[in-house]
Amino acid sequence: MSATNLPNPTCGGRWHVGLCLCASIAAIVILCVFICTSLSAMAAENASNASATSAAKTKEQIRAIYMAALKTEGYAPEVDKDGDIKFKKEGRTYYVAVWEETPLFVEMYIPVGLSVDKDEDLPKVYEKITEAAAKIRIVKIVLTGDKKALVFGTGFYLKKPEDFQDLFPAYLSTIDSGMRALLNNK
Repeated sequence: MSATNLPNPTCGGRWHVGLCLCASIAAIVILCVFICTSLSAMAAENASNASATSAAKTKEQIRAIYMAALKTEGYAPEVDKDGDIKFKKEGRTYYVAVWEETPLFVEMYIPVGLSVDKDEDLPKVYEKITEAAAKIRIVKIVLTGDKKALVFGTGFYLKKPEDFQDLFPAYLSTIDSGMRALLNNK
């Protein structure tokens, strides 16, 4: 009997040795893929859990970096009751928000008091908001629900928290430009 026609109990009888070897290798490859996929999924889940548990600490560290940058620019930042960073510029109070869910997303804003006494004035106010936002495209302008304030703001992502130092003046200027575009357009 030749070696290729020997009975092989693991391959179910008289099979060609090459065919049996290929089937065994395929089974091993499939098993390895399954194991690697399972390990990869478990590693991703562990990384996600680790990231979620350290999010509060990361947010605090990022807030500290932003506050240090504001101090370097000559402001006296403080943390308000909501956890936002508050600072004054030329008598106006600005805020920098750091979000728990997306710590590298920065939102800067300033509420400006306004009184819209009559509902019939609202279309004109909304028209002016739209015109100002069109001039300064990355500024957000929102009329609060109680119609007593406009909120001027901008939001942006940072690659790393230290980038705030370099980008802060430009984004502060954007907010100020949005205010000028609306408030000077009476």
